[in-house]
Amino acid sequence: MKLIAIAACLCLVATAAHADVTDIRAADNALYGEIGIDHFKYGEDVSNATFDTERGDLPHLRAGYAFLTGEKSSFLSNFMGDVRIDFSSGDTHYNGGVTNLNTGITTPYQGMTHNQVVELTTRWGKAFPLGNMLMLTPYADLGYRYWQRELTGSGGYTERYTNGILTAGAQVQFSPLRSLVVTAWGEAGTNFNAGMTTSGTHYSLGQTELWKFGAKAGYALTDRLELTASGDITGFGFGQSQTITNGTTTSYEPDSYTHQTEALVGFAYHLH
Repeated sequence: MKLIAIAACLCLVATAAHADVTDIRAADNALYGEIGIDHFKYGEDVSNATFDTERGDLPHLRAGYAFLTGEKSSFLSNFMGDVRIDFSSGDTHYNGGVTNLNTGITTPYQGMTHNQVVELTTRWGKAFPLGNMLMLTPYADLGYRYWQRELTGSGGYTERYTNGILTAGAQVQFSPLRSLVVTAWGEAGTNFNAGMTTSGTHYSLGQTELWKFGAKAGYALTDRLELTASGDITGFGFGQSQTITNGTTTSYEPDSYTHQTEALVGFAYHLH
């Protein structure tokens, strides 16, 4: 009997040491904010050769609202939504050339580019609890991205890029210990309705594939306050635009690629 009692006590201790899906639900119903660094890498290719590159670390802010309905919701059970906005602003090093739209002449150029990047992300999915400590959530992601690229110095100019985002993916959440939730996610799809405007001229850009991967760890300091750390990487490109004739000159926007790698820390406030 003593052995049974001891075994029962050990089981209770082990159970108390582990979290359950309740901790995941708490993390998924929250307002959150994070701050960190966005390692920004951009390049343009002309005739399958690199024409210019931009690289640098930009200060980055993120804010969002996430919710997960209950298992017995009268509307939709285990329905997940996550709406967030990301903002990066800072300088990158430009190495390439500058093209005069009036003459069509390109000259080598190195300098600094001032960047502002805003991205709106909206994820919608259905959560599936898998046991007491694991949750799988397939989702769709519909978003929008704006990038203002200002090449400073002599001969500099400003370009404004916009595009929609449509991807599908899934996230896996694991709660190995009480108050700790670890999330990994990935998604893939395409950008759409991409364009670039500069000096009064608008270029329609080609649609290309887009992918995102990331991970996040959160530890609940109290029932309401959670400390978070996250990292993610995004990759996509733009296809070459149409050729535009302006007087005696023609111009176009070449193929390009963008990689953004973000490392962030912050807090979340649990709403339930």
